[in-house]
Amino acid sequence: MVMTEKQIERRMNEAWLHYKKYEMEAEWYGIDDNHIWVCDIPSRQITVKMELSEEYKDIIIYEAPLEKQSDYRYVRETKWRVVGHYSW
Repeated sequence: MVMTEKQIERRMNEAWLHYKKYEMEAEWYGIDDNHIWVCDIPSRQITVKMELSEEYKDIIIYEAPLEKQSDYRYVRETKWRVVGHYSW
């Protein structure tokens, strides 16, 4: 099942909670794919990239130094489970 834009945004916002305290300084990149969020956090001198996979039901978070944005390292993975619907 394909996720709606609202569902994707909700999941990405849940993953963003790890960086919530940096929300006011985050400088976001304009990316056309809503499955990928990228921002700079100047006080930590990092770029954060979050990638949502509908297939694997997870979001993988990466960080890279600001000056080496192609040198991302894995930080964490957030998974969610889908609860089945049963008809009686």
